[in-house]
Amino acid sequence: METIRAYLEQMFKDLPKTKEVAEMKMNLQDHMEDAFQAHREAGMSETEAIKEVLQQFGDMDELLKELNIDKEHMQQDARYVSKDVVTSYMYKFKRRTFLICLGLTFIVIGIMLGYATSELTVGMSSDVLSGVGFFLPVAIAVGLFIYAGMSMDGYAYMKDRIEMDTQSKSEIIQAYSKSKKMFMIEIIVGVSFFLLAVAGQPLIEYFSNELIANLCFFVCIIVGVVLCTHAGQTRSMYRTLLNENYEELQKEKRKEEATDKIAPVVWILATAIYVSLGMIFGLWSTAWVVYLFAWSIIAIANVIKS
Repeated sequence: METIRAYLEQMFKDLPKTKEVAEMKMNLQDHMEDAFQAHREAGMSETEAIKEVLQQFGDMDELLKELNIDKEHMQQDARYVSKDVVTSYMYKFKRRTFLICLGLTFIVIGIMLGYATSELTVGMSSDVLSGVGFFLPVAIAVGLFIYAGMSMDGYAYMKDRIEMDTQSKSEIIQAYSKSKKMFMIEIIVGVSFFLLAVAGQPLIEYFSNELIANLCFFVCIIVGVVLCTHAGQTRSMYRTLLNENYEELQKEKRKEEATDKIAPVVWILATAIYVSLGMIFGLWSTAWVVYLFAWSIIAIANVIKS
């Protein structure tokens, strides 16, 4: 049986991964295994039975002709993905989203620790402690981002035209519909935290002190960033699975290619500038704006690429 399966894998490897071809492959495997069992029951050895089956079913062109399938036409069809592939993709995408949000949180924690340490300590140890307080969480964040990116290797084709069985698609559509309300709530709450960060910082500083006010500012920012990022990533997952706006998905694919090339360099430079401004001029509480410029540069690169 394993020989038959291996033969079918080789036989179908160059054909498009469509639902039609997948069904044909499963049907052919059933027929070949039934024929193999029949030959074995007729007294043939295993080797003879396999040889007979391969001779009987091994003509791919004849099979395509009998099934009235145009090989050239099939290559233009969408790629068929099984329910197992869809489930695996959703699990890994959600895990990647969690890792990205966690990485963003660690970056802001690094900024907060670097700033707080510089404000609460003095002398040479202040620079050392603030540097360690900043770089350690950021190093963890970089590791999380790298792992998150690697976890989706092999799923680039999901942004091309795909199709799945009716039940899987129906389940995804239902889940997407139920999630839309949560998307809106996350975006609204996230934006509210951004506004709270800006409006609340001077108020807290007035009633308390600058250190507490700036730390509260950073906390509000990271809550807003995580909520908006989670909403955007989850929505992107469902839109990809449903091939919602195929042309837009292709633009996103090109944006990701541009980001993969420029983002690492931009973030490294932004971090170097932030640390330099913090350690040399003590601007830990304000120099974080370099990350906004870094994000703007990456966004412009995405626009140009798309």
